[in-house]
Amino acid sequence: MKISTFLLLIVVSLPLRAQDITNTIATDGFFYVKDASTTFLTLGQANGYLELSKSLKLPHTTAEDVGVIYKGADRFLHNYKKAGVSSNNLFIGISSGNFELTGTLGYNTAVGDYSLVKLTTGYSNTAIGSSVLENTTTGHGNTATGVYSLSNNTTGSNNTAIGAAALYYNQQGGANTAIGYGALSSSKDYLNTAIGYAAGSNLA
Repeated sequence: MKISTFLLLIVVSLPLRAQDITNTIATDGFFYVKDASTTFLTLGQANGYLELSKSLKLPHTTAEDVGVIYKGADRFLHNYKKAGVSSNNLFIGISSGNFELTGTLGYNTAVGDYSLVKLTTGYSNTAIGSSVLENTTTGHGNTATGVYSLSNNTTGSNNTAIGAAALYYNQQGGANTAIGYGALSSSKDYLNTAIGYAAGSNLA
């Protein structure tokens, strides 16, 4: 008589549960990520510093959550440009630049908090300093260095402002050159040149 044996295998599928990974570092201790010869990442308990021995590789910025370095809730470093645009932008500073650029050209460089923060289609602008070219939207070819220089500019183009508050109130005027603290600060005109402290500040 033959006896047949059957094995009944019952597989129970359970949902996967999310897990937290917690590592407690001892006082003055370190957390390492390494292989046999290289330490890639070090985290020290004493100061909380995170150290990388290699490069930090980020993708080009295509959205607010891609290729951006934040300070708190504020964007701090990114190179956002509209999809399909070949030229690059660079934005460094709290809330510098934005993620709504619609222009087909780039070449914008901003270094400073709130610099070029309202830019839309403007291109080839250089802003160095806090709130520099802050309100510029479509203006192009502007160069401004110094806190609040060309701060109220919107559509004005081809202006050069070097010095704090230079060409401060300009909005649409173009082809102006202002060098010095407050130079041409009240001007809203075109083709003016002023060099020196508050030079041409009485021009409107």
